Amino acid sequence: MIKNGKIQYTQVVDIDLLTLDYEEDRPNYPGVLRCTGVVLEADNVPSDILNFEQNELYNRLAGDEFFSEDADWKNSAKSAVSKMTGVSVDRIEVENR
Repeated sequence: MIKNGKIQYTQVVDIDLLTLDYEEDRPNYPGVLRCTGVVLEADNVPSDILNFEQNELYNRLAGDEFFSEDADWKNSAKSAVSKMTGVSVDRIEVENR
């Protein structure tokens, strides 16, 4: 579980970096960006735990939409994810694929 910017399983570990991929993934909706990938980086966390957390977070973000016409959409995405996970915005990267 991601809570307060940390991965919690048998121990609590800080998230070093959270990278989110956004793209226009629906052909009839140009300019609408949705999350299409999540990568978590954290030291000393088993890969199966990281994969589980990445999938869980992706499922929570997959329905959120941002608009490419909004010049500030990346900051809006970072803020929304930071509020949801507790990960500091300076540890979140948003990429437009």
